[in-house]
Amino acid sequence: MIDYYKGVDTKTGFEIPYLKELTLLINQEQSANDIFTILGQLDSDLEARSINGNLSPEGEILSDKIPKIKKLFLDEKTKIDYDKKLEETYFDLECQRIEKLSQLEEVEQPKEASQNFFKNKYFLAFLGFSIILLIGLVLILKLSIFIIIIYLLLIVILFLLEN
Repeated sequence: MIDYYKGVDTKTGFEIPYLKELTLLINQEQSANDIFTILGQLDSDLEARSINGNLSPEGEILSDKIPKIKKLFLDEKTKIDYDKKLEETYFDLECQRIEKLSQLEEVEQPKEASQNFFKNKYFLAFLGFSIILLIGLVLILKLSIFIIIIYLLLIVILFLLEN
């Protein structure tokens, strides 16, 4: 759909060069009658330029499109219908953009989860190594059970702080 107020193709978001002159003359706040009158004056102006040989290629295209554009602004009902359709188009485009962003976030979330997994994996490896080292110290140095309990509590506290 074409937004004649802004002179853009709503699907692509690109400006339409031949509508530049029109966008300077009309806006959404104007009545259908005002816009229809402006279109008629613009059509006459483009016709005069064509007769004088001063019509640009964009002007030629606009001159060909004016009858179609005028149909959208014949009366208030057709203008309101066009405005509603334009708003729905922009709303749909915004919904699609939000949906694409949420899909991108969903793709990024598993990556973060896998990073947390590896982080926890290394911590768990450290925890296992610490327990094996503790058992080795108990067997070799015959440490007291009190020291073992303190050491295990420190490991558990570190584990809880990590998560």
